[in-house]
Amino acid sequence: MFFSKLKEKLTAFFEDQTKLATALMIAAVVIASVSVLVMALSGIDIKGASGNTPAGKTQNEEAAPEDEAQEAVPEGNNGEGADDRENGAEGEAPEENGTSEPEQSTEPDTETEPGPDKGLVHTISPAELEVIRQKYDGTVRGFGIGLEGGSRDTYNRQLQAVNINSTLKSLGANVLVFASEPDTPNAAIAFQAGYEAGYTEQVLDILKQYDVKATFFVTMEYVSKNPDIVKRMIDEGHEIGSHSSSCPEDGIANYALSDQMNDAMELQNFMEAHYDYTMTKYNFNSGVYSVQQAILMSKMGYEFTFCSLNYADYDPDESFNSADVLSKLEDMMHNGCIYCFHMTNKVTVEILPGLIQCMKDEGYNIVSLR
Repeated sequence: MFFSKLKEKLTAFFEDQTKLATALMIAAVVIASVSVLVMALSGIDIKGASGNTPAGKTQNEEAAPEDEAQEAVPEGNNGEGADDRENGAEGEAPEENGTSEPEQSTEPDTETEPGPDKGLVHTISPAELEVIRQKYDGTVRGFGIGLEGGSRDTYNRQLQAVNINSTLKSLGANVLVFASEPDTPNAAIAFQAGYEAGYTEQVLDILKQYDVKATFFVTMEYVSKNPDIVKRMIDEGHEIGSHSSSCPEDGIANYALSDQMNDAMELQNFMEAHYDYTMTKYNFNSGVYSVQQAILMSKMGYEFTFCSLNYADYDPDESFNSADVLSKLEDMMHNGCIYCFHMTNKVTVEILPGLIQCMKDEGYNIVSLR
């Protein structure tokens, strides 16, 4: 009887345990299923060690090193482009500075005034030369305003210069005809230096005495034969411009565009190699130019430069009355005027001090073309 009761109790006990175990197993399955669902909804990688992401790490946590790299963007960059991946730029190679910039046009901007940095002046491709040849007028025209001058506008500017300035700018050329707008009392002095006749040192002494900065348009002959003078020009703050390398008597504008370009680059490369100086102004020679030449030099990076006056002082044997020359130069003065002289006739040295003093007395700011 004892054993019968014991057997009954043991049987009941194990039946209860079985029910309990079954209940616990069911509960465990339910909990596991709920856990998997929660992890899936929250973005947790359930692959564990068998996947590419360490167990327990979220995808956001995996990207943490990249985020830290973006936080290290140098000051001033503002982390521009950091959200490119979210905007569909995934897979694109990053810029070297870690930013993504809009694509820039490679078309030369002839409206932008060149600065003093090296590398601004450059050759252009044969295809671009051909476009200039076909699109623009190649007729060689003369330009030169002598002491008698011509018709003038209400600002006392020569209409020949006013019209050239307007026409070439409308065609997209980067030209410099006046030193300022007509409402600004600026004036400039320039010299064409094809060769040295013994007057440049005196001219530099006068400019230094009056604290005036000028622009010197040089040729290959000049800069190769007079290194000390050219160095003095640069050291004393004057600007050096190109007057073409070869300065042919019939004018470089009469030559093929490729020859014009190569001629300009020959002198440009020489100045950079021997004087560490980049010229950004170009003044045509022999008093002739063409629209094609103006466009070409603009696309090469030059500012194609005219002058308000260019009389026959280039002839060393020409005899001038200094007082008469000075009187006519004063009469032609106007806001933005650019006087151009040659250093081959003694009249330039004789009238320069009086002209500078007159300009200052009239309230003009004498500026370099820089």
